[in-house]
Amino acid sequence: MLNNGWYETDKSESGILKIDRKSGDKYFLNSKPIVTPENFQSHEEFENYNGDKGMSIKLNKTGTENWRIATKSSVGSKLVFILENEIFCTQIVNSEITAGVFAFWKTQQTENEWKKLKEILN
Repeated sequence: MLNNGWYETDKSESGILKIDRKSGDKYFLNSKPIVTPENFQSHEEFENYNGDKGMSIKLNKTGTENWRIATKSSVGSKLVFILENEIFCTQIVNSEITAGVFAFWKTQQTENEWKKLKEILN
């Protein structure tokens, strides 16, 4: 069982197998999370100019450094967010992220998934 949080994919396919229920894609995840809710410093719901809603999450100092290291080593690969031992979302890393902030889009989640996310944030 994996804790809630972000995980790196294991390119050697020797990690923990998780299947994305939405896409059917298979991911092998490192067993140690990059960041967990304990590293979440603050969060804020937002809405973009198109009316799409999301949630931005700011990491604490330890989380920011772990996130920077993981995103730097994962450029071109996906990171996976686990919520209640299931894949909540996957994101391709385009570049190293040094600011210690990430976001989720509500349109990519079910209402139940969004509710579960909000529960772990409060």
